[in-house]
Amino acid sequence: MKKILEKKGLLYLILDKGLYEEKQVNIFKLAEKSAKAGVDFFQFRFGRQENDSQIIEIAKKLRLIIKNHRRIFIINNRIDIALAVKADGVHIGENDMPETTVRKIAGRSLIIGKTIHNTNEIKKAKQKIIDYISIGPVFPTETKPKLKPLGIEKAKDILRLAKKPAFVIGGINLNNINILKKQGVCNIALNRGISLEKDIVKTVKQFKKILN
Repeated sequence: MKKILEKKGLLYLILDKGLYEEKQVNIFKLAEKSAKAGVDFFQFRFGRQENDSQIIEIAKKLRLIIKNHRRIFIINNRIDIALAVKADGVHIGENDMPETTVRKIAGRSLIIGKTIHNTNEIKKAKQKIIDYISIGPVFPTETKPKLKPLGIEKAKDILRLAKKPAFVIGGINLNNINILKKQGVCNIALNRGISLEKDIVKTVKQFKKILN
């Protein structure tokens, strides 16, 4: 399962429950279309205060769809829910449970990813424990408007310090993906750049073509 991280040209889609409810996007249809079209990784993101029973029900359905296409399914923040629904892994941030604790709970088989916002965070991160990092936001993003964009040069500085496979995230779309590609970025993670497009399949295929 972790061997997929050795590949380049990986496309990682954030499935944002809150955004989809606001924009009236069917999360299951989106997952089906994008998995079939070639998205490699999926992360289910939801609010910290949401009903756990409902989240688990949705996560189980998403897992079936995503695993049917042999893609990777990650749960954001919650290692307990990741284990409950038999997800492939969990993604944590700087203020979440420490990666050492997560690994003790998760065991060796689960994938652990971590978000990195600056060089200080990657220097502190215990990279031997995690399996991949997410660097961003590289561009301005509506998802996290309070975070100052890193810009390409700072993102590259973090990439140089990365000892693990890395995804660049934040405000990425088909209008700026070529800028990242020219700078040597191999893997990207995004949300709105796929989820809110009219033709999901066409958009995913365009991203994959550029990345590869």
